[in-house]
Amino acid sequence: MLKLGCVLGLIVAYPIFYLISIQSIFCIFCSLTLFAVVMAFNAGTVMFLTTRYFPVDFRFTGSCISFNLSMSLFGGLSPLIGLYLTQKFQSTIAPFILLIASSMITLLALKLIKGFPNDYPKRS
Repeated sequence: MLKLGCVLGLIVAYPIFYLISIQSIFCIFCSLTLFAVVMAFNAGTVMFLTTRYFPVDFRFTGSCISFNLSMSLFGGLSPLIGLYLTQKFQSTIAPFILLIASSMITLLALKLIKGFPNDYPKRS
């Protein structure tokens, strides 16, 4: 599902921001709906994938710390990067580059993952 969300993100990144740039209420609504569908595929599977890679004894702590740190770092910097892209290219559509880059990074990370680890043995 995460791969599907990333591929959809690659396909619809430009149309999402193009529809917003039209500045019609209907186009903005369609754009945000399309973005919500793409994000639903990603958000729905990220926590499952994150928790699966930690041993049972540290699963809650490890997944929460890694998730919150990544959301703080990337979620906090995304508006700044989007603003930089908008100013650099003098276009309100330019933040689509950020969406494409994040989808490509996620697809690369998924390719590097070697399947799910076996269930970890419990500590004695």
